[in-house]
Amino acid sequence: MAISVSKHEIIWFYCLVAAVLAGCGQSDFAPVSGVVTYNGSPLGGATVTFRPVDGRQFSYAVTSEDGTYQLVVSGAGGHTGAVVGEHRVKVTAVAEPSNKEGAESDLGSLAQIGQEVKVRYLVPQKYDAFETSGLTCVVSRRGTNAANFELTE
Repeated sequence: MAISVSKHEIIWFYCLVAAVLAGCGQSDFAPVSGVVTYNGSPLGGATVTFRPVDGRQFSYAVTSEDGTYQLVVSGAGGHTGAVVGEHRVKVTAVAEPSNKEGAESDLGSLAQIGQEVKVRYLVPQKYDAFETSGLTCVVSRRGTNAANFELTE
């Protein structure tokens, strides 16, 4: 028994195969995790931000109490990790916001009532900017679990 296949069916088949193969390419993201310490102690509650030098999507994480973190890609629908390539890194660690009188409060409520917010950095402020932190990381396609940063005075 011979099977008859039309020219259109063959074209549709190859289009389907091409579409499936296009979705099987290597990801632009790779998993990234590590530990952040400050003067030798784990830095919990800090925000770690990776910005690719080519300006693509940034990644971020908040460190656990033991200083560990695992990056997620901003606006990438739940992708973990970071874009493959070279990154500048910044680490932000601030105490709870307070008003001018020193009373701790929620940052949003302070801003809503127009109060001036006083920020107290828990690490040197230089680490809070990509240009001054001096922190970098190259993310390979295999990713890394050793993107560790030791912050000092």
